[in-house]
Formats: sequence, C-alpha cells, structure tokens
Amino acid sequence: MASELPTLKEQKSAPIRGGRLFAGAVVFGLTQLAPLSIPLVIAMELPGGWTTVLSALMTLGVPEAGILLSAAVLGKEGFAWLKGKIFGFLKRALPPDRVGAIRHRIGITLFVIPFLLGWLLPYLEWWDEGLLPIRHQIYLAGDCLIVISLFVLGGDFWDKLRGLFLRRYVISKTG
Repeated sequence: MASELPTLKEQKSAPIRGGRLFAGAVVFGLTQLAPLSIPLVIAMELPGGWTTVLSALMTLGVPEAGILLSAAVLGKEGFAWLKGKIFGFLKRALPPDRVGAIRHRIGITLFVIPFLLGWLLPYLEWWDEGLLPIRHQIYLAGDCLIVISLFVLGGDFWDKLRGLFLRRYVISKTG
C-alpha cells in the first residue's frame, strides 16, 4: 500500500490537471470578476447600508478571498502555474518598449485628437446644435482613443508620460 503512493519528488513534477485545476481556475476567475456585479447590487435596491457594504466587499473582499481560496484548491505548484499563465498572457498584451517612426506618429495622432476635440467641441456645438445630443459619445470615444494611443505608443512613451508627474530635485554642488 505504501508503494502505491507517489513520492514527494513525483508529486512536485506531476502537472496539475483535472478537477482541481478547473475548480481553482473557476474560483479565481469568478472572484476576480466580482466587481462587475456591483451594478446588480445597486439595482437590487437594498437598504443604503447593505448596498455600500456589498459593493465594498465585491471590490475589496471577494477578489482577495478568491486568490486565497484558489491557492488553497490548487496548491503551491498549481497556483504558481496559474499565475504564470495569467502573467504570461498579460506580458504579451503589454505594449513593446520601442516602436517605429510610423507607429509613433499614428500613436501621437491618436493621442492629440481627443484633446483637440475637447477644445473644439464647445465651439462646434455653438455652430451646429445637432452635436449636443451626442457630445457624451464623442467624449467617450475620445477617452477610448487616449487609452488606445498609450498602447500604440509603447513603453517608452509610458515612461515619458510618467516622467511628467515626477518631481526630481537637482542639487548643485556650487550652492
């Protein structure tokens, strides 16, 4: 009977599969999507305090509890495997560090258009009142263009943009 049990070395080398992997991945995925259910909580018209507490739990409590529960279901190796798959996917989705000249020009154009629209739209609404009903859609499209442009421009632009908000102290030795 003792010879039928796998050794510790065999257990570590064996890949996680089957029910444990599926259950851990489902628990992880559903609990990370819990904040998307906040509009449903608000629509249920619960007493004011309950809506606040449930919304806070959906944002802060449930995702963290899901990480702990999925780690317990998957075990150390299984959770490390799942984390590696998720971060591997996210790493491929991130923009590259350097982009070519054409991609940079396209990204800058996409980045500047929403600012120009935001500046011009009040004047265009005064000139053509037909834009008034759709101005929110125009603003939303502009916000989406800014986000898309940041991914088109790549990691170097992210660093440059971040640098705008950093204050560096330069201390000269002369006084």
